[in-house]
Amino acid sequence: MNPTTLRTHTAQGAQFTRPVENFRYDNKQLESRDPNTDEVVWSTPLSSQPKGCLAVTEDSVALITLGGGERITCLDRSNGEVRWSRPFMGQTMMNSAYATPQGNILTFDNNDLSLHSFDAQSGNRAWKAGIGDYLKGVPTGPAGIVLVQQLSGKTVQLDEASGDRIRA
Repeated sequence: MNPTTLRTHTAQGAQFTRPVENFRYDNKQLESRDPNTDEVVWSTPLSSQPKGCLAVTEDSVALITLGGGERITCLDRSNGEVRWSRPFMGQTMMNSAYATPQGNILTFDNNDLSLHSFDAQSGNRAWKAGIGDYLKGVPTGPAGIVLVQQLSGKTVQLDEASGDRIRA
């Protein structure tokens, strides 16, 4: 199997104390690579290749895998240790995990058209918000706000902390 370079998602306006690593999946291992030297910083085993983008926050890396059912997993960004991993109730979600400015992890459930926010430290679901349509593009927004564009073209604004609608 050839190594696969993985795309990452960082929140709009996120500022990190160090540059974002490059991530690669090779032989059932997720590798974090130094962006300047391409040397492996850490490596952690994964049951299957991550889908879509990896969400990167100041101290976490979150990803979606399909091995053994859909799972969302969050790793410690400094050493690759699994912080938490949980099934996503067997439902189909968006291809990627996304980061919010506060450092939470977002993913989308295609079955009930809802956006989910998870606490990156504990794995607890912070909130679930019905969007009412499929998403077009990725959730984004300035600090405190999550903006999602519905497939119909309408934009929904959510409070980043609670998931409450600010504007539909």
